[in-house]
Formats: sequence, C-alpha cells, structure tokens
Amino acid sequence: RKQNTYLKTLNEITLGLINRLDAKDLLQAVITQAGALIGSPNGMIDFFIPEEVVIEQRFGSGRYEQLNGFRHNIEEGGSGKIWKTAAPCIVNDYDSWPGRLSNLPRGMLRAVMGVPLKSGAQLVGVLGYESESPFNDEQVELLKGFAELASITLENARLYTAAQQEFLEREKTEATLRDSEELYRALVENLPVGVYVSQNDKFVYVNAAFTQMMEASTPGYLIGQTVSERIHANDLNRAKERFQSLMTTDVIVLLVEESYIRLDGSTLVAEATGTRITLGGNVAVQTVVIDIGERKRAEEARRKSEAQLRLITDNMLDVIARTDMNGKIIYASPSHYSVLGYDPQMV
Repeated sequence: RKQNTYLKTLNEITLGLINRLDAKDLLQAVITQAGALIGSPNGMIDFFIPEEVVIEQRFGSGRYEQLNGFRHNIEEGGSGKIWKTAAPCIVNDYDSWPGRLSNLPRGMLRAVMGVPLKSGAQLVGVLGYESESPFNDEQVELLKGFAELASITLENARLYTAAQQEFLEREKTEATLRDSEELYRALVENLPVGVYVSQNDKFVYVNAAFTQMMEASTPGYLIGQTVSERIHANDLNRAKERFQSLMTTDVIVLLVEESYIRLDGSTLVAEATGTRITLGGNVAVQTVVIDIGERKRAEEARRKSEAQLRLITDNMLDVIARTDMNGKIIYASPSHYSVLGYDPQMV
C-alpha cells in the first residue's frame, strides 16, 4: 500500500512539474504528502544562505509551522550537519543530542531526520521531519526519494524562473530597440535632407525628403529598386567604390558630388555622404543626400552674369574701375588705355 501511495504521489508531483505549477505549492505538497507516507505530520524545508552564513526555514507543517522564517548559523543543528556532510542526518533523541540548537525549547523536537535537497549539483537545503518515535531505514529511504522529487522541483523552478527572466529581459531589450527605431525613424522622416538605406545594392528604406527628391509619389516606388541603376553613369564607379569601402570599414565618407536619375528621367544633382550601419542583423549603408541643384543653378547664373558684365565693361569707352574695401583697385576696364594711356594691368 505504501508503495502505491508513493507512486501516486510521485505521479501527482511529476504532473505538477510538467504543468509548471508554482514551486512553493509543490514543495508544500512534498512536505504534506511525504509526511503522510512516512507517518509524520511535522515536516520542514530549510534553505542554505551561504552569503549570510545562515540557514532559514521556508516551509513547515505541524510542529515546524511555527518556525517558518526561523534562522540559525549554517553549521549548527541537524541541517548544519547536512550542510557540512551532504549526507542524511538522523537523531533519535534531539534533546540529548550534542549538536542540537540551543535556542529551541527542550521537548519541542523528539526524533528528527533530514536529507539533502539539491538544485542540479548544488546543495541548497534540507527536507526534514520530526516524530515521537525513532525513524527506521524504510522511512529514511522514502524520504530520500521525496528529496529527489523536491530537488527536481527546485531545479525546474530555477530553470523556469531563469527562462522567464531571460524572456523578460529580451522583451525589454526588444522594446528599447523598437523605441529607438521609432525615434530614429521619426527624426529621419522629418529631416530636410534625403536619407536612404541600402543592402545588397537595393533600397530598403527612403525618407520623405529623398522620396520627393527622386520625384516618387511614395517610398514604395523606390524600395526594392537597384541603387546603382539610380546613380548617374558619370558617378557610378566612384559610388561603387564608396559602398565597397563602407561595407568593410567604419569610415564616414565625406560629402562628394553625386548625381541620381529621378523616376521621371531628370537628373538630381546632389552631395552625398555615407556610413555603415546594422539593419536586421546585417550590414547596410546609410546615405545622406543634399540637393544642390538650386545652388548649382545659382552659381551658373552668377558666372553667366559676371561674364556678361565683363563683356560689357571690356568694350565700353567709359573708364570703369572697381576697388575693394581698402581702396585697392581690383578691376580696371580696357578703356583706361584708350582714354588715359594707362595699361589696365598697371593701374
């Protein structure tokens, strides 16, 4: 009958482990059911706390229930002996035992026994019982079997807690990354300059400014397209060298003039710089693009205006000179020679 009860208890606790029941409830169940099997309602589980050099009772039933939370030196009492020997401890008359805890009242504990509890290979505590009469060998063996069940429970709880902690840490990290990515995207989306990210010569991200620069109505018209097909042929070799350099080093490329072919076939004259980043665990290149078309047109218009002005002044009969802020002549019209007889280069 005892064997059947033992197997039934083993089955219940094993099912509890599979269903990931609370470790505290399982350990309390071990105390109660093992106690019923060995004929003692007075059971306890002590835990070792080496860093504080103490032993603490965490679970108790019957006579031991009032001692929950009780602490004593890690080398004292029956649990202290188990801590030192890692072997079962049986005391048939606790009051007369030299190793008894002096701060426990006499008559409280009579015959006691305890067996080691482990989590993996580590000794973590003691499963113990008290009885009016001495414990026999069969009871000791049964208790050792239940201690193994309790050890499995502890190890399972430790692994489960570690897995939960790892999951929570991963969720926290992923949430932080999501927040960072959302912040990055919000910042980049509102930049007045173009930004695109490429992997394997494909556009994988473009911001609103670059979308507009390329005359695309939405980013979707650019995502997935080949980057090199959108770079002007005159700049393609230099751009490929830049991408190759960025894929193998952490250098930041200085601004270089680079032209792109828009979706409507027109040319975007720009300055571009790039840096290597990691996207989805893989290397990518982030490129910042500044539209310099207006500046180029303004420079060309200024050059034309200056050429026209020089053409006029070089061919008029009036004497014209231009000075800097210090009064130094920086331009003298050719008419200086015909009117005043001076070579303009000598003025």
